[in-house]
Amino acid sequence: MPEYLFVYGTLRSSHDNPFARRLRAESRFAGEGETSGALYQVDPRYPGLVLDGSGMVPGEIYELQGQAELLADLDQYEGCGADDPAPHEYTRQLISVWHCDGGELLAWAYIYQWSVADKPRLPDPPAAPASVAQR
Repeated sequence: MPEYLFVYGTLRSSHDNPFARRLRAESRFAGEGETSGALYQVDPRYPGLVLDGSGMVPGEIYELQGQAELLADLDQYEGCGADDPAPHEYTRQLISVWHCDGGELLAWAYIYQWSVADKPRLPDPPAAPASVAQR
């Protein structure tokens, strides 16, 4: 069974940092998708995904091919690696993601864990393509 990673922030293909480049080099882009939740500007440099069911968050889906080392390194990048002190800002969780072809799959995603009470919510994106919206 394939393993997937859903990314919505600095790991997306529009970002040029070493971890985003490595993700693209060591996995297969499986398409655009979205998940239920909201994005908050948790830091001037990056957003955080909260699974509150209040909207739809777009992102990219990558198929991982036995990439335990890649995931461990991405965990460190996201501050939730085995050696990172708790409490972690993010945790990697399996979530439901809707692929642009309309299918649903489970994918790993980095979920923001700290309070967003004083963080601005990012605007919801424009309506999803019809193939995703018809799920």
